[in-house]
Amino acid sequence: MSDLLIKFNRSNELANQTYQADLGEVVGDIGLGPLRIGLGGKIVMVDSSVNGVSFKEQYCSTTARVVIVAIAIFTFPVSFPVLALFTGIGCIGLYFSSSHQDILKLYFKNKEESHSEEMATSSK
Repeated sequence: MSDLLIKFNRSNELANQTYQADLGEVVGDIGLGPLRIGLGGKIVMVDSSVNGVSFKEQYCSTTARVVIVAIAIFTFPVSFPVLALFTGIGCIGLYFSSSHQDILKLYFKNKEESHSEEMATSSK
């Protein structure tokens, strides 16, 4: 479930190449947007580099999180069904998105490689 809270922002260069977001990912990002912000989801900036693709992580600001949670609390009778509907549509969109799954695998592979490199340098 935490994989759904990761949003990939692609650079213009990558968006025009093979890592373009498909319709499922666009729908998923719209549907899960408020939930991502409220729960402090991760936004990953994707850019091209010499070795292929580089990733830079950042999180939603605390102010945005507080505003989303406050709106959800104060408009609870209306916001809960709407948020539940958007979340369901977003989950379905990301489930059927091949572009999100491909870049997610690449992201975790890159993260695992960088972690193993850090462990190797720290053990020296």
